[in-house]
Amino acid sequence: MHYFQHAGTDGSLERARQELKAAKLELQAKSRELERARNDLENFLGCAWTATAFFDRELRPMRLTPSLAQLLGLSSADTGELLPELCRRLDWPSAGEDLRSVARGAVIPEREVSDLQSGQQYLLRLVPYLSPEGEAEGVVLKLIDISDYKLADQRLLEYRAVIECTGDMIYVFDRGYRYMLANRAYLECHRVRHEELIGRTVPDLLGPAAFAEIKGRIDACFAGEEVIFENRYDFPAKGVRDILITYTPLKKGDRVDRVACLIKDMTERSQLEEQLRHAQKMEAIGTLAGGIAHDFNNLLTVIAGYSSLIQFNSQESEVASMAAEILGSVERAAEMTRSLLAFSRKQEVHLMPVDLNHLVEGLHKSLARLITEDIELTVELSSVPLIVSSDKGQLEQVLFNLVVNARDAMPSGGRLSIRTELSQLNHALITVADSGVGMSREVQDRVFEPFFTTKEMGVGTGLGLSTCYGIIKKHNGMIGLESEPGAGTTFSIYLPLSEELPAEGYAGGSPQWATGNETVLLVEDDETVRVMTQLLLQHNGYRVLSAKEGEEALKIFADQGDKVDLLLTDLVMPRMSGMELYQRIQDQAPGLPTIFMSGYPADVMLQKGGGAAKDYLRKPIKPELLLCRIREALDVTLTGSA
Repeated sequence: MHYFQHAGTDGSLERARQELKAAKLELQAKSRELERARNDLENFLGCAWTATAFFDRELRPMRLTPSLAQLLGLSSADTGELLPELCRRLDWPSAGEDLRSVARGAVIPEREVSDLQSGQQYLLRLVPYLSPEGEAEGVVLKLIDISDYKLADQRLLEYRAVIECTGDMIYVFDRGYRYMLANRAYLECHRVRHEELIGRTVPDLLGPAAFAEIKGRIDACFAGEEVIFENRYDFPAKGVRDILITYTPLKKGDRVDRVACLIKDMTERSQLEEQLRHAQKMEAIGTLAGGIAHDFNNLLTVIAGYSSLIQFNSQESEVASMAAEILGSVERAAEMTRSLLAFSRKQEVHLMPVDLNHLVEGLHKSLARLITEDIELTVELSSVPLIVSSDKGQLEQVLFNLVVNARDAMPSGGRLSIRTELSQLNHALITVADSGVGMSREVQDRVFEPFFTTKEMGVGTGLGLSTCYGIIKKHNGMIGLESEPGAGTTFSIYLPLSEELPAEGYAGGSPQWATGNETVLLVEDDETVRVMTQLLLQHNGYRVLSAKEGEEALKIFADQGDKVDLLLTDLVMPRMSGMELYQRIQDQAPGLPTIFMSGYPADVMLQKGGGAAKDYLRKPIKPELLLCRIREALDVTLTGSA
C-alpha cells in the first residue's frame, strides 16, 4: 500500500514537471513573439514618415517616432520636452485643451497647423489611445506634412485661375472622349454646367456630324501629334464663330492618355481681315474713280464752257433754254462724280448748306434703281426748305445704305417710303420706313455696331448701318429706329438746321460774267479744255497766251513774261506739274496771281502740292465762277499795287 502511494506521488510530480516545462516553453515562445512584435513596432515607428507621439491619460509622453523627434530636434528618449516643444513650435494655441478632451475619449476634427520656425504646414490629427477593452487611456498625436500638397494645390489654383481668366475655351478629354475638365468660357459657350459636362463624351455634346469632322484630328493627337486647324462651329450661346483649334497630347509615361483642347475665337480677326479687304477694294475703286473723275471732269468743263457761250450769245430763248438744260445736266453729272469719290473714301469731307428736299428729290431715280420691282417706293418732301450744313456725298451714302438695308429686309417685296419734314427743336427729320421682316430687341441693341450683321457669312460686311451712325454723328445729328419682328422698320435721322443758303447750281437765268483786258498765261494739257478756256477768256476781253505743258509755258514766259498778269494752270500734268511751274515762275515774278485747276479730288491736289496755291478750282468749272475768280485775283493785285 505504501509502495503504491509513493509511486503515485512520483507520477504526479512528473506530470507537474512536464506541465511546468511545457508552460516554460510556451512562455519562452510568447516572450519571443512579444519581442518580435516589439521589434516590429520599433521598426515600424522608426520608418514611419508620419510624425507620431503617444501620451498617457495625464498627457505624459510615452513614446515618439524618430520622424517627430527629428522634426522637433529631440531624441527619441527625450520625451520630457515633447509637449512644451510642440506648443512652442506649432501654431496651436488650444493644444492643452485639445489633448485633454481627446484623453477623455472625445473626438475632435483634424486641423491644419504651421511650424512657426520652418513655415512647414501639417495636418494635425488627435485620436484616443485605447486599451484592449476599448477604454481611452491616452492620446495618439499625428503630424502629417502637407506642405507639398498645399504648394501643389496653390499651383493648381493658379493654373485654374489662368485657365478661367482667358477668353479662350479649354477642355480636356480621355481616350474614351469623356470630358475630364472644362473652363468657364467653354461651359458658357455651350450653355452647360461643369457637373453636367464631366463624364459626358465629346460626340454627345457636339453631335455626331460635328464630331465626325474632327475625329481624325483627335485620333492623330492621341498618336502623339499636336494638331492645329481652323474650323467653324455654331455655339449655342454665341452662334456661328470662326475658331482656331489646337489639340495637345497629354502623356502618362510613354502613352498619351488625354488630350487638351484650346479653342480661340477668330471671328473678330476674320472681320478685321474682311474690313482690310473692303478698305483695299475701296482704295482701288477710289484710285480708279479718281482717274475717271479727272477725265470726266475735263469733258464736263468743255461741255459747260461751250454751253455757257451758247447761252450767253444766243438771241433765241429756245436755244438759251436748251443750253441751260445742258448746264443743269453738267451740274448733276459733276455731283455724281463727287458722290462716287465720296463713296470710295477718296473725297474730303466738305460741309456746305444743303436742302434735304433737293437732295432726296435728286436721288429719287438712283434710289429706285437699287430696289427690286416688287418694292413700291414713295417719296414725300417737306413743304418748307430744310437747309442743313452737311457733306452732300456722305448724306447720299447714308440714304443709299438705308435703302439697301430696307431692300434686303423685303425679299418678297413690300413698301418703302422716304419722307422729309421739319421737326421740333430746330431740326430737320428724314425717315426711311419699310414693311420688311423687322428686328428683335436684341438685334436693335446691336444694329449700329461695326461688323454686326444678321446676314449670312459673305453676304454682308456689317458696316452699312455703323457707317450711317458715324456719318450722322459727325454731322451733329442723331439716328434712331423703331421696329417689331414682322412689322417693318423705320429709321429716323435728325439733323440741325442751318441759317445759310445753298449755293446756286448751273441752272437759272443768263450768267453774269466778269470781263477784263489783262493777259492770262493758260497752261492745260487737255486740248479740248485748253481751246474752250482760251475761247471763253478771249470772248470776255482777255488776251491769252496758251501752252500745253510746263516747259512750253516757261519759254513763253521767258519771252513775254512782262506782259503776263495772271497764271491759270492745270495742277496735274505730265513731265512738269502745275505746282513746279508755279514755283519756277514765282522765282522770276514773285507775287504773280495764280489759279490752279484740276479734275482730281482735293486730297490728290494736296498731294501734288496744291495746298500752297493762292486759289484752286475743281473741274468741272462754271465759266462765270472762273471769270469771277480771275477778276478777283487781278483786282487784289491791282489794289495791292496801288
